[in-house]
Amino acid sequence: MADIKLTLAEDKRRAPSIEAEARRLQTRGWLYYPIKGKPLRAERGCWVYFIRGGFLVARAKSSSFERLKESASLYDGSPMPAGKWMAKCIPPMQFARRKLSHRGFQSFRYVTASDGFGEAFD
Repeated sequence: MADIKLTLAEDKRRAPSIEAEARRLQTRGWLYYPIKGKPLRAERGCWVYFIRGGFLVARAKSSSFERLKESASLYDGSPMPAGKWMAKCIPPMQFARRKLSHRGFQSFRYVTASDGFGEAFD
């Protein structure tokens, strides 16, 4: 099983901080994050690491990776049309004890040992 990483865009619809994002996750019980395609090596229960503002800031467990059969709401309440792939994450969100610099990217990537993400949560 492989963990994945996602870049959280900083836009008007996004929670203003990672702490506010974690509160949304806790309140709702799950949040969808759009991804391009199905992660073939990731499975339910793997970590989804979040990059925001050029830093690793948090992680949450995946509940599933699914292609939407019907329209749904994203993390920010905006509609997402059917047919898109999503990472569904569940609480609690864990904050990195040490923010690691990490360049942003689109969609998802697999976490590698060279990323050093484990150190941020020790």
